Amino acid sequence: MKSKRIIYTFIICLFLTGCFKENQIEKMGIINARGIDKQEDGLVQASLVLFQFEAQAKDITKLVKGTGNSTKGAINNANLETNFLLDSGKLQMELYGKETAQEGISPYLDTLLRDARVPDTSYMAIGEPTAEDILTVQESGISMNIGQYLHGVIENSASDKLFPKVSLVKFSRLKNDIGVDPILPVFEIKEGIPKITNIGVFQDDKYVGDISIENKILFNLLDESLLSEWLEITLPFEPFKKYKRNPSSSTTEKLHTTLNILRNNSTITVTDLEELLFKIDLNIESSLLEISNQIKLEDKRVLKLLEKEIEKNIEKKYEELLKKLQEFNSDAMGFGSVYRYSKKGKPLTRAEWRKKYPEVKANFNVNLKIIHHGETF
Repeated sequence: MKSKRIIYTFIICLFLTGCFKENQIEKMGIINARGIDKQEDGLVQASLVLFQFEAQAKDITKLVKGTGNSTKGAINNANLETNFLLDSGKLQMELYGKETAQEGISPYLDTLLRDARVPDTSYMAIGEPTAEDILTVQESGISMNIGQYLHGVIENSASDKLFPKVSLVKFSRLKNDIGVDPILPVFEIKEGIPKITNIGVFQDDKYVGDISIENKILFNLLDESLLSEWLEITLPFEPFKKYKRNPSSSTTEKLHTTLNILRNNSTITVTDLEELLFKIDLNIESSLLEISNQIKLEDKRVLKLLEKEIEKNIEKKYEELLKKLQEFNSDAMGFGSVYRYSKKGKPLTRAEWRKKYPEVKANFNVNLKIIHHGETF
């Protein structure tokens, strides 16, 4: 009986082995980055950065392009430029041209989400003015694979899972949620090299405008706890003049500071549903890494003054950020989600929140503590 089981097991394994299609890596083009641009004639252009492992190839990186009525059609067309079987199982970057993203990226994103081979951790970004412009830098200004390069720029610009890291799954979840909108990093060519220059703001899946990349720290502070993130704040020097360590030294108009965030937490609450009034409490513990003028930080009054001035500066930045987002009618800070959970009765609709959001008022309350400020003289 035992011998029969062994024979049956061997036969099953033999048949199963025959069911799998083998692809030799030398015959495959591994898609590392994909750029999508919609052309004036309505056709979709796909720019694909590939890894190729053919023994006779001079370079393992190759860029191919194709056009079609859909992304699938464009990729099939791109196959005509190469003798490799294209595979998206190692996709690291999904890039959309500016005009393409303005029309909405759901049709292109949905095809990726349905493909089980595409990693959930693939990052998304906007290419200014087109995705093709960013990916063709591979041929001139970048020595390494451009997909790896862009992925590395995003990785090095973020802490843990924070912005500008936006995966396919995260973007899809945010665009479908009522009361919160996605954001994406925007790449432009600066001095021949792709660089993140702005934050692309969305309404659902449509790209509606840009805000400065400097605002990324504001989003990250509200999102979750940061680890060793730097925060640069420039203050007017006037309140600190009388606390200069060397009164005879020259005076500047600005006081530049750099903080290392040790701990942070935040809460957003609705204080008045009818008036759409919110309260945001943000607590930050930090160490002072750098300050452009020597002031008497050993004096507790001076340290307290510095904390208060930084608090006011951050609160003002949040107020300006909210105002800009309301101009775009994009709730990238997620006030609608808090409102939806607090509101009783009929569920909040997308159209209803779009109408309400520009009327939102928020009180930002920042509580900053400088735990360490280094050696003083």
